Amino acid sequence: MTRKYADICTEAWLLRGISCLPGLLKLDNQILSYTALDYGNLWNFQLRKLELTNNINNIKQELDEKHKIILFELPMSEVKQAHIPWHYFSGGIKITTNKNHFRFSFARPANTYFPMERLNASNDILESRQSGKAWKKVLDNSQ
Repeated sequence: MTRKYADICTEAWLLRGISCLPGLLKLDNQILSYTALDYGNLWNFQLRKLELTNNINNIKQELDEKHKIILFELPMSEVKQAHIPWHYFSGGIKITTNKNHFRFSFARPANTYFPMERLNASNDILESRQSGKAWKKVLDNSQ
């Protein structure tokens, strides 16, 4: 039986060590995606690693020109695990797919920003812990 998930979209920072990439984590019509809106404070080697693992050419240039890039887009059937660890206090989520492992924070990490001017979305983005609770509800209530 295939699980059905409600749609949700929140601000999220893709965590890469002590660096992060701001964007939108979205579940729409059973498709999980992450759209990066800026290269954040990622170092060049971290950007290259993302390019290699996600088959994307020159993330930095794409973001400079288009102001957003879909880092991944995959059906929920490819998600092996999506959970909010207790020590994240509903402020983040870990997602494991067939190929990758991602950590996201819903709270803006220190010394970072969220590029609101690059967003062409409605104002329905939830705040930090509320975002985690909303994702938890979506994941727990799937049928």
